[in-house]
Amino acid sequence: MALVLSGCGGDDETPPTATSRPAPTNTPAPTATPLQPTPTATPIPPTPTPSPRLGGTFATRVSSDPNPNNDFHKARSADSFILPLQPLVNNLIRYGAYNETAIEPDLAESYTQSADGTTWTFKIRQGVKWHDGAPLTVDDVVYSLLRMSKRQPAFSPLLGSLLATVDTVTAPDSSTVVVKLTRPNLVFLSGLLSTHAVVLPKHIGEEWGSKRIGSGSFKYAVARPGNVVTLTKNPDFYLKGALYLDQIDSYVIADNAAALAAFQTGRLHWTNVSTQIVNALNAPQLKSAVPGVQILESAGGMGILFINTQAPFTDARVRQAIQLAFDRPAYVQVALFGSGNPYAVDGLPSATIWAMPADEVKTLPGWRTPKTQDLAQAKSLMEQAGFSERNPLKTSVMVSAAQYGDQATVLATQLRAIYIDMAVEGVDMATILQRRNTGAFATHFSGIAPVVDDPAGYYGRFYLPGVAENYAKYDLPDINRLYKEQDETGDRAVRIAKLRELQRKSVELAWWITAAETKRFQALSREVKDFPLQAVGVNSNGYRFERVWLSA
Repeated sequence: MALVLSGCGGDDETPPTATSRPAPTNTPAPTATPLQPTPTATPIPPTPTPSPRLGGTFATRVSSDPNPNNDFHKARSADSFILPLQPLVNNLIRYGAYNETAIEPDLAESYTQSADGTTWTFKIRQGVKWHDGAPLTVDDVVYSLLRMSKRQPAFSPLLGSLLATVDTVTAPDSSTVVVKLTRPNLVFLSGLLSTHAVVLPKHIGEEWGSKRIGSGSFKYAVARPGNVVTLTKNPDFYLKGALYLDQIDSYVIADNAAALAAFQTGRLHWTNVSTQIVNALNAPQLKSAVPGVQILESAGGMGILFINTQAPFTDARVRQAIQLAFDRPAYVQVALFGSGNPYAVDGLPSATIWAMPADEVKTLPGWRTPKTQDLAQAKSLMEQAGFSERNPLKTSVMVSAAQYGDQATVLATQLRAIYIDMAVEGVDMATILQRRNTGAFATHFSGIAPVVDDPAGYYGRFYLPGVAENYAKYDLPDINRLYKEQDETGDRAVRIAKLRELQRKSVELAWWITAAETKRFQALSREVKDFPLQAVGVNSNGYRFERVWLSA
């Protein structure tokens, strides 16, 4: 949800005091005064709306090189993968870039749903070309839908749990694709609107991560590792007349201070969305230092500590002690510069109907006040598990240093109070992806953002057996059962009630520890025009730059 601050009157004005009406008196009738002509106001000409300027290179920052072994169906890493490469691809349908509640056609010109909700029919746009000149066909669409919904020999698709009800995908003719579901499921539509539900070329197959051929508004030009990823305008893009930029350069700048300096000196037009670059603390100074800077603020993701299924964390007392000891309000003040929401139990955004209300969260262990009761209980649990000041638990937390190093340090500092000596292990994103996929970590702190506005976008993405981002290989019977129950009901009220059970059970088990919901800050130079805010955070059309332009 975007925040728009404005001054407005309140309800605290003093009402007028009632007075008695004066008695009438005999007074002479007033003399009429001749009316004077009202002077004609000189019209003020409207401020002309500037026409979009063609051309120019848009410059931004990523913290690391995109991993050549990844593609949109496999893995999510927003800062280093999605943002620089999203202009390459298209979905079947998408959210509007400037109206995130509207669904727009993309590669599918239209779609229909059968009366029983189990059959979806898509009419595919004709004449679209891949960046290598090959035609985009219904075979590519069938291939992509099956690849993103069914377990593959080499990987589990990121959207597998969201698209789990896909039964068959067929193409009865050259412009039609039909998807049959095993049962009606609205999550299917949400899944198609995900940033990851893109159509990829069948003839490229598993080599997409290195070739990066799409059908989108910009084409992959060159990547100089450790330096820059360059995209150039696609002259064959199906949406004619929409592209203004000639080129997008994403500079690889690992150090946050260096990235901020690059923006302040005019090297970058956009800081990207890392809170370690622009935040509530430095935004006012940035406004003073950079003439005409635009600061955009919107809801961000969640900071989550993932705990691996290995000793000593197989002892529930240790996990529950971490849950209890973590002081979220203090974390928000220090790590997020006072700008965040500490009352979140999972990755579901607070603005949605799925999030547990803050008043309910405040009653749970780990969120109660005063904090002393939770801290005392946490120490007792650690002592029962065999730890003390003389025998602390020594462990580590894996983290992307450029993105979340400072936040993980705050967490580690707090845990010293309960005999946990947690070393912050800052590594690059390529190493994180490799170690997450092999389970080579004790704990892992990361920020996550939803891929869809649905519980499936969090619980179905991280915690079900076999899903792509279940890095610790969780197989938790209570979680599996409660997820299934809330997912299969067609009654929204029943679903929310079941979800609350699932949320409380996840807090009790404490395999993943929610830090806080962040706010997302972005800085744009004054030359950037028509940049979409991206308040929702699940938008498949967020960073395609189809209508962004530079005034100079």
